[in-house]
Amino acid sequence: MNMLNIFELFNKNKHVRFIFLIITLVIITYNANSQTQSIDLYDLIRSSVPDSSSTKNVTDWQNGISINPLVKWINNKPKKSLEYYYKNGSARVKPNNKKFEQVDIFLGGNTIEGYSEIRLKTNWGENYAIEKLIGNKPYTITLLKKDVSGLPNYENDYYYDLKLPGKKEIWVIAEAYINRTDNYKFALYIRIIFDYEAFKREAAL
Repeated sequence: MNMLNIFELFNKNKHVRFIFLIITLVIITYNANSQTQSIDLYDLIRSSVPDSSSTKNVTDWQNGISINPLVKWINNKPKKSLEYYYKNGSARVKPNNKKFEQVDIFLGGNTIEGYSEIRLKTNWGENYAIEKLIGNKPYTITLLKKDVSGLPNYENDYYYDLKLPGKKEIWVIAEAYINRTDNYKFALYIRIIFDYEAFKREAAL
């Protein structure tokens, strides 16, 4: 059937027009919801951390935030750079059920089996405390170390141990700083690490 026949069928058959209208409305509604929906920070973390019964400190690329439809991935499949695999994208993320913000998301790992680290680049610099960002949810958190420089440089690093129900223990680095390339706004760079040895190297513990 050529395009002319399809056009004639569309004009003459009201049932075809009705079906076309329904499909169009469904697509518009889906796109609108995708643009307004956001991910809760706690849910983002918990969905991606390996289960406590897992023998590995990685999450399969086909699980967790890696397949969340609300994330706009730049690369849908993990890319390789030297010996490191990664995916990066962005999503609307809500800290502690507050107003969402656009957040850059990076997943990385040393194996094609899965990712062992999540990185989030946010504008939550003034609310650097992870427990405040996660909110009143089931978890246990311990501040292990902090490096604070204060103003005017404002480069403050906080190192946490984080335990979520039914999940393996993870470690978080929160780097609060002033973004000099974005009108000196407060910013927060969050790294969620699944492997303790990797965390120790980063934290110099």
